[in-house]
Amino acid sequence: MTTQLKNLLKYTLALAVGGFLFWFALKDSDFPQMEKDIRQADFSWILITILIAILSHLARAARWNLLLKPLGYSPKIINTFMAVMVGYFANILIPRLGEVSRCAVLNKLENTHFNSTFGTVITERVFDLICLMALVGFSFLMEYQRFSDLFLNYLNSHSNTGNHFFAYYILATGFLLIIATLLLFRKKIIKSTLFSKVKQFVLGIIEGALSISQLSNKDKALFLLHTFLIWFGYYLMTYLAFFSLPYTSGLSPLAGLVILIVASLAMAMPVQGGLGAFEWLVPAALIGFYSLAEDQGKTYTIIIHASQFITVILVGGICALIVLFHKRKVEATVPQTT
Repeated sequence: MTTQLKNLLKYTLALAVGGFLFWFALKDSDFPQMEKDIRQADFSWILITILIAILSHLARAARWNLLLKPLGYSPKIINTFMAVMVGYFANILIPRLGEVSRCAVLNKLENTHFNSTFGTVITERVFDLICLMALVGFSFLMEYQRFSDLFLNYLNSHSNTGNHFFAYYILATGFLLIIATLLLFRKKIIKSTLFSKVKQFVLGIIEGALSISQLSNKDKALFLLHTFLIWFGYYLMTYLAFFSLPYTSGLSPLAGLVILIVASLAMAMPVQGGLGAFEWLVPAALIGFYSLAEDQGKTYTIIIHASQFITVILVGGICALIVLFHKRKVEATVPQTT
């Protein structure tokens, strides 16, 4: 099987999975009511979230420039920003193409070396993963009671007893079985391909995090500042969008953090632009954690996902066209004398 055919199959499968999830998430929706709610939404808040999204992408471009500096590159911020946006645009077309695309774009605009810049993108992704894991831990601690109640209600609804002890017993038993299995089959697990891949993944995370140490103290501080601005921007995009609808406007700032995490996990799924996964996971969180009606959660999800989707298509598409007609940067050469 050729590489082109494999890529086509992967693209088709991702699109099929995303399309199925999208259909499955919305198949039982009250579309007339959702359309009415969308028409009555306060889109001034959505316009604010779009502006914040663009600023967050600009902060990402600035942070990427910091990682490129130790490699001897000092690209213009506008070129790095266009590379980032083209990367997002490419991810909508083909999952995981964004990382490759943005490095290819910067190579054309700034004559950077593809392999070197791709390493910085991996480092950036690793650091974002660490940030996301930290946010998951923080939100779990802050919303522990809500998570605990949801889990217990789920277990109790699937058991013949309402005793909380039964739920904890099931959880403890499952945990002990996992530990026992790992201990009994540890030698086979260590030799397995899956263990090797997980090990490489964890080592990659550590290596990526340590590579930040190559930056100067000033650039380290700027790197952390831009990281904060990126994630704070993502948070504001999620939370401020609550105010566009009457039934989400009363949700707490902490709810915005939880929905941000769920939305980030959905966007990380190997489907085009989080298609389907976003419409499935975000409403489930709004319904399960914050007791919204099913169509209310879906309406919020469609508004926020569609607004960001359109932003990436418009801004990323314009950047792609600019890059397409841009002449490759050529380094000046010293003329030879005879």
